[in-house]
Amino acid sequence: MKIIFCYTGVPDARAKGAIEKYVPQAEFVETPRLFGYNEAIASRWGQDDLVVIEGDKEITSDTIPSFETCDEPWCSYGYYNYPEPHQAYCSTGLGCTKFSLDLQRAIPTSAFCRTDIAGMVCPDCNGAGCWRYLDTRIAFAILASCISFSPHVHGEVIHHHKYSPDWAILRGLE
Repeated sequence: MKIIFCYTGVPDARAKGAIEKYVPQAEFVETPRLFGYNEAIASRWGQDDLVVIEGDKEITSDTIPSFETCDEPWCSYGYYNYPEPHQAYCSTGLGCTKFSLDLQRAIPTSAFCRTDIAGMVCPDCNGAGCWRYLDTRIAFAILASCISFSPHVHGEVIHHHKYSPDWAILRGLE
């Protein structure tokens, strides 16, 4: 099982501490630029079961053992994203996800390292397929393959993302 801890800039100290404590063998992968996250996943795709943990997700001692003993092709730990009162539960994001080797072999990286899905044009890259919506493109590729219709959710991890004070205004929510 290949475990990567992906972050941009500086990972959250609590998330990093949990990785160092529970998964010292994890590879720390900085994902700079718009396409760094795609490149990090694509370059490791199809080699072994792949676990992706984002730099603001705090795992527990049970996280990796639960992935290791699970035979499901697509597994995740859910988390709550966005600040209150806009908080939403996410289980299909890349926050803490395992993709089995068999699933990866059935889905080429070209199925998700591509332009955005119709109706989801990224404002950062104008739909060229950067890090934004990468989780959605992977989920759609899995769904299209009929391997799984949703991830096997093992529980929850803590999301420590720092949102800007004007986050809701920038999103047009206030």
